[in-house]
Amino acid sequence: MNEVKIIGYISNPSSLLYKPDVDLLNELKEKYPYFQSAHLLHSIAINQTESVFSNSYLREAAIYAGSRAKMHHYFSADFTHKGRDVVSSVMRGTKSIQNKESTASDALIERFIKTKPSIKKPISSFYNPAEKASKSIEEEEIFASETLAKIYIMQGRHDKAIKIYQKLSLINPEKSDYFALLIKHLEDKINE
Repeated sequence: MNEVKIIGYISNPSSLLYKPDVDLLNELKEKYPYFQSAHLLHSIAINQTESVFSNSYLREAAIYAGSRAKMHHYFSADFTHKGRDVVSSVMRGTKSIQNKESTASDALIERFIKTKPSIKKPISSFYNPAEKASKSIEEEEIFASETLAKIYIMQGRHDKAIKIYQKLSLINPEKSDYFALLIKHLEDKINE
């Protein structure tokens, strides 16, 4: 591997605009897959040699890129004329972009410090065993079926069976006469 050439590409990326060594950069990229600059330099070299940018190389470079904003800035600039200095400034990290990012993050940190946000725990009520016991005794009558009413009748809980039959007569108005007879029969048993 030609280290001098690689160092030259890293220190002066604009040299990629004139006959880049794509094979060398590809070899570098394969040998060191997490070397961000190698991926970026390789995609620039491919762009210069093929003159049609391949989306697969761009995606791969974007995956390994540390800053996609810098990468976008690089590829959206016009490099065919005086803008060649932009290449080296982007590869080294543009100070203006870094300054804008740092001032924005500083402002965010300052605002965070001034507002002193905190996550508040919800205030839970004190555990009261008597209250829990009374809630466990209360029955929510969500379900209403003839089978449940029959179970209540077998248990001797005629009042609960009557309530269920009343709900069922409201739910099924076509059977309301049938449920009315059952309710009358249970009320007679209660009155005995």
